[in-house]
Amino acid sequence: MIIKDNHCMYVKRYNKGFFIVSLYINDILIARNDKEMIVIKKLLLFSNFEMKDVDKANYVIDTKIIRDQPERFLGLSQKTYMKKILE
Repeated sequence: MIIKDNHCMYVKRYNKGFFIVSLYINDILIARNDKEMIVIKKLLLFSNFEMKDVDKANYVIDTKIIRDQPERFLGLSQKTYMKKILE
């Protein structure tokens, strides 16, 4: 399924979860609640496209990705982006 208002965001829902692919110019961000499936999908993409894996993303389009695995928390912060705008 393509997100209606964002033609660069693709979502696939499964019985036990989801798979999200976000594209922006020449960057791709993959999110899934199953780490094994991420590995499988990345191998599929690598076999079809010239790509470089930078492991876990810390920022995407001026948005900071915040992770706290023990607390099972995933968040986004646009503090840097807002600071740029205000300056």
